[in-house]
Formats: sequence, structure tokens, C-alpha cells
Amino acid sequence: MKALLLLFNMLIALSTFCKGQNDQRQLIELFYKKIYDLNISPEQIVKDHIIYSDTIGFEHALGSVKSLRQPLSNANEHFSLLKKDIENRDYVISHFDSFGENEKTKFHYLEEKDRTNVYRLSPKNTIEQYILIKGNKIRSFFGVQKTGASGYTFIIY
Repeated sequence: MKALLLLFNMLIALSTFCKGQNDQRQLIELFYKKIYDLNISPEQIVKDHIIYSDTIGFEHALGSVKSLRQPLSNANEHFSLLKKDIENRDYVISHFDSFGENEKTKFHYLEEKDRTNVYRLSPKNTIEQYILIKGNKIRSFFGVQKTGASGYTFIIY
């Protein structure tokens, strides 16, 4: 009986973990879909989906959303390809647990609880995007990795 109860508890825990990942994947999909929906203002996207610390953080997040929607000319190709892949649903969203060991080391500086909230958006035709989730909002959808550095730094608003 104890073994059956233990098995039942493990199944509930696994189900809860998988549901959390699915909810976060849906959040990421909805966020990127809204970025390219011109009927939704960038301000509303930031308010609904992004964690920001203050007015300055809000303005920086707003600028990041706008740069995805209407990129500067030197980044135009990447963002145009990203837009095309998002609109065509031609991408894969992966959780940190599925990353290879080398890729996981990019996030070694994050606490374990934060690493479990890292996702990778892999568009078909352009470079990957990393997303950091906290609760039911996006903590970061932009980051940098300096040439020669092993770590990826999220931009927190």
C-alpha cells in the first residue's frame, strides 16, 4: 500500500511539473504572437507579460518590445526572420532540462530555482532566443553573451 501511495504522489508531482512547463511554454508563445499583432500596443504587452522594476524598467522593456516589432536596420534580417518563424509557428520551445551540458553552463551563475525557468526559443531560420520566466510573467527575453565568454547574461527590466 505504501508503494502504491508513493507512486501516486510521484505521478502527481510529475504532472504538476509538466503542467508548469506547458503553462510557461504557452506564455512564451502568446508573448511572441502578441509582439507581431499590431492591434495590441507594446505598452499593453509589457504590462501583461513582462516583469519590470520601475518606470525606467518599463521604458526599457517597452523599447525591447518595439525593437522586436520594428527593428533597427542593422538587426533587420534577424528580427524579420524571427517574425516570419513566429507567424508560421516554425520554432521549438525547449526547457533548460533538455539543454546539452555545454549550453547549461551558460547559466551557471543563476540559482537552481531560476535555471528551471530558462527556456530556449529555436526559430527555424535565425538564432535562438533565451527566455527567463518568473511566476506567470517573463523576467527577460533579451540577453547577451560576450565574445569568448561562456556565460549568457539576461537583461532584467
